[in-house]
Amino acid sequence: MKRRFFLETTACVPLAGLVGCGGSGSSSSEVIETERSKDHPDGSGQTSVGQFEHGVASGDPLQDRVILWTRLTPDDPTRTSIPIQAIVSITPDFADPLIFAATADADKDFCVKVDAVGLKPDTWYYFSFVAGNQVSPVGRTRTFPGKEQRANRAVRDGFMFELPVWAFLCLQRLGQGSGARS
Repeated sequence: MKRRFFLETTACVPLAGLVGCGGSGSSSSEVIETERSKDHPDGSGQTSVGQFEHGVASGDPLQDRVILWTRLTPDDPTRTSIPIQAIVSITPDFADPLIFAATADADKDFCVKVDAVGLKPDTWYYFSFVAGNQVSPVGRTRTFPGKEQRANRAVRDGFMFELPVWAFLCLQRLGQGSGARS
């Protein structure tokens, strides 16, 4: 995938909710639709607003969501808020992406925490962030397996068979030991 195409398909749009990396409250993200902008040669409609100098991270996976994190270092230190998008896709070329809107706020040191919702269980995802015409490094994350997938994995990996056999053998040994002393 070419950078220009990626930027064209991920043009910044107005934001609905604020999220950040501070506090223990829940964060919310909104999946948004994007349109190409003709205002800027690369289609982003934006110029440089900062750099992604701290990379990306993910964590707290659930069956249908995962938390994505980054920090934007603003070009203008007097800015108080910068719109950001988190792009999530099953493929590394970001075909058919989910796009989540967020804001990097000065009171949260321009950290961004996005709750990427609506994902499939036990699935690997690629993610990146976009601010203006800057694109973060690409990260990779995985959602937690569903109950059925966890049960299948336990049976497949032998846990469901090995534990009962081990317990049965231990009980037999205990029975043999107590019978020999009588």
